[in-house]
Amino acid sequence: MSVEELRQLRERIEQLMEKGYIRPSSSPYAAPCLMVLKPGDPKTLRLVVDYRQLNQQTVRDRYLLPDIQLMFDEMQGAAFSSFFDAVDGFWQVPMAEKDVEKTAFTTQMGHMRGWLCLKGCRIPLRSIKGGCSEPLAIFPLEKGVYLKASKAKLLKESLRFLGQTLSAKGCQPQHDKVAAVKD
Repeated sequence: MSVEELRQLRERIEQLMEKGYIRPSSSPYAAPCLMVLKPGDPKTLRLVVDYRQLNQQTVRDRYLLPDIQLMFDEMQGAAFSSFFDAVDGFWQVPMAEKDVEKTAFTTQMGHMRGWLCLKGCRIPLRSIKGGCSEPLAIFPLEKGVYLKASKAKLLKESLRFLGQTLSAKGCQPQHDKVAAVKD
């Protein structure tokens, strides 16, 4: 890693430890980590843990994803809609204790592990404490998830959601998405 990558890695590890998202570990597991450019911000690097080997050994849950069209149908036609984004979304979902050691990763600052779901780690739903099979639209309210005020959109007449614009008029594809396909 470059000097700048190490500086940002050290800063990020300190932030994650201060928030209680990661802890020092003596786990036999040790996924490598690296720093990658954060999309839309060429000066900021994001910590990424390479869980590919662990994911290859993980037995996947058979989980039916929510029906997106049904979500659109339920959301369209509303005079006003609101949208919220969770702060560090995955970091707010606790894991079963038996799976925590598997999240261990190695950095220049030491051996660390999470105790919450880590981005990139394919954790079966059965290992998530309390489960999260409810639609994401109600998950924050019932599970005590913290929301990011800067990304909240309140009482909007139209909202962009999953490539669609939802409004009282219904659900239409976003014009820029259609143009990208046409061009």
